[in-house]
Amino acid sequence: KNQFLSAKNDIQEPEATVDCIVCSRRWHQVCALHLDQVWPEGFICKTCINEYNIKRKDNRQTAPRLTVTDLAVRLEQRVNGFLRNEGCHTGRVTIRILAASDKICEVKPRLKKYYPNQVPDGYPYRTKAIFAFQEIEGVDVVLFGMHVQEYDGRCQAPNTRRVYVSYLDSVYFFRPKEYRTEVYHEILIGYLDYAKQLGYVYAHIWACPPSEGDDYIFHCHPPEQRVPKPKRLQDWYKKMLDRAVTEGVVIDFKDVMKDCMDNQVQNAWSIPYFEGDFWSNIIEESIKELDQEEEDRRKQEVEAARAMEDGGLDDLIEPEDHTDTSDKRKSTTTYKKKNLKKTTSSQRK
Repeated sequence: KNQFLSAKNDIQEPEATVDCIVCSRRWHQVCALHLDQVWPEGFICKTCINEYNIKRKDNRQTAPRLTVTDLAVRLEQRVNGFLRNEGCHTGRVTIRILAASDKICEVKPRLKKYYPNQVPDGYPYRTKAIFAFQEIEGVDVVLFGMHVQEYDGRCQAPNTRRVYVSYLDSVYFFRPKEYRTEVYHEILIGYLDYAKQLGYVYAHIWACPPSEGDDYIFHCHPPEQRVPKPKRLQDWYKKMLDRAVTEGVVIDFKDVMKDCMDNQVQNAWSIPYFEGDFWSNIIEESIKELDQEEEDRRKQEVEAARAMEDGGLDDLIEPEDHTDTSDKRKSTTTYKKKNLKKTTSSQRK
């Protein structure tokens, strides 16, 4: 921290540029889609490639050449099969699992303090980052991303055999646009079907849109792409789940409150606990508020006890015949108020 410098965030970064090593024309690097890691020999513009018939080294970092997994193959086949059945012959959709690793969802301290014997230190899970690309004008464009958490049968209750769709984000570049929603739904239903075949029993979905100016996965969105309202987003998920029920992938769906009531959940540690979920944060805040209320109640009891002691001393030293009637009335009123304060505190407890 002693190396921090006070500064103002008003610096505009210039656009990085690259020069064609053949014709020396200057391009914005993002427009040229050039990376030194892919083409270390230098940048050659398309004009020179076509004019002089230059052969460039193939880009090995395109989406179809990324590592293929069983889940990616199934999702990709499902989406492209749907597009073929609809008579849509635009650029092929490629789906890849860009990250997968084992992690621990650590239980936060306040919940562990309240339930030391019932709550474990953490719940092991596997996280996956699922992304979809479409080839548009010869370039792979990423247009959909989803982060999931998978808690298998080895995880402790109540997280056993549950998957959690923690984040889902998209940019509206899919072509043709009238199939955009259906393609996203196909990816979600395909993942739920895959999880079901692996033995997972429950799936949880975070159905809350980002706040204005915030982004979930992609660091920015086109300004004309609107952020859905909560009701619209929930209806979007319900439409997807209705399709999943029709296909037999999902048996039933409901919100967390109804699920807790149906299963007669009696305590906080029986509710599934996921990394970064609404419940894992709100239970900590609730316990913090309860602790604060308990602390305030104790302070009030101490103050009431001191007030009672002060009132008792006043009665002991009160003169018998020399005090004015108004003073006696005042002392009695004060004593009643202090008694009322103690009674109220007792009732509050």
